[in-house]
Amino acid sequence: EPGGFPKRYDVEVSESDGLTRLKGETEPFSGQVVMRNKEWKMGYLATYLEGKQHGPEIRFYPDGVTMKTWFDWVDGEKVRHRDFYETGQIQRDAMMKDGIAYGRHRRWGENGLLRFDGNFTDNIQWHGHIRDRDADGNVLWDAIFENGRYISGVYPKSEEENLIKGGMLDPDTLQPTAKPKKANQEPRNK
Repeated sequence: EPGGFPKRYDVEVSESDGLTRLKGETEPFSGQVVMRNKEWKMGYLATYLEGKQHGPEIRFYPDGVTMKTWFDWVDGEKVRHRDFYETGQIQRDAMMKDGIAYGRHRRWGENGLLRFDGNFTDNIQWHGHIRDRDADGNVLWDAIFENGRYISGVYPKSEEENLIKGGMLDPDTLQPTAKPKKANQEPRNK
């Protein structure tokens, strides 16, 4: 191409099979899609394999250098999502399954302070050790959960009523209640 600019290719997603192809082509597209702004600064990059996103998808701030978002794709499924502040500081790093948070999820403040660190299971339920802080670094949650059920640890006073209503705290002792029995489970001997 004149001036050293690469040839422009347009891609489109087929309504019939959901695969990405070069416009007018029949074979699914494998390669990278790059978009630049009028100053030729990087705006977007995505990688495809056989018509499905596979690999990084990166969106940039207007400076064309600082990443705004970075998604990891495997065979057309987004498996990781990262967001960044304009300063370049990471804001969120979340594992995903079927397009929603699943697995480890972390969030940071603009100052770099880790604000949230925990795991999600199906139905976006907290699971395992969950640590959540406010913008000033004060502890909100430092607790253990099992599939969304509070087991023990520190919780915000503002959540006490919800924990009691949800049957996770005894209203008299404010201690965690026993785990609910599962179907076909024999009652516990007292």
